[in-house]
Amino acid sequence: MACVCCHRDFEDLIVNESFNPLTQKVDVELKRFCFDDAQLLHERYEPKEFGNALAVYKLGNLCLNFVRERGNDTVDFLNPADQAECYTFSDMSLVMGWTTLDELVKKYKRTNFDEPPKGPIPLEDALSFIGNDFDRLQQMFSSSDVVETLGKLKAASKNRSKVFFG
Repeated sequence: MACVCCHRDFEDLIVNESFNPLTQKVDVELKRFCFDDAQLLHERYEPKEFGNALAVYKLGNLCLNFVRERGNDTVDFLNPADQAECYTFSDMSLVMGWTTLDELVKKYKRTNFDEPPKGPIPLEDALSFIGNDFDRLQQMFSSSDVVETLGKLKAASKNRSKVFFG
């Protein structure tokens, strides 16, 4: 069943997730990684805006924000207590040790504007990282550790922003 909490005033949005291609894809991918207990909290699909879509899922202690923007699917981490606070997969990758800041700079900082920018990490790969470290992530977002985790994410975001944007 689709959420209605964030759709009351948007007549041009499709509320039923059966029409949301991102939700359909995420459901398949979550099942593939045995995340059968994932709960859809919010979803939105904007067919008139390049097919952009949003799907927020609760997965144990995690709140995952899946976004489709102009055909690129990404996943970010939300603060479970304040879902307006979002941390990119890159920030979580730094905190978890899945990548280094140097590797992110090499991949994403544009120096040659004759080449197209690199796209985000494929959704399947991102979910693989999450699945491989799921127990650790659950602990990090537990009530006893979430404040420390959010502090680490804020620091990673600040460092990444400083390197990329000066």
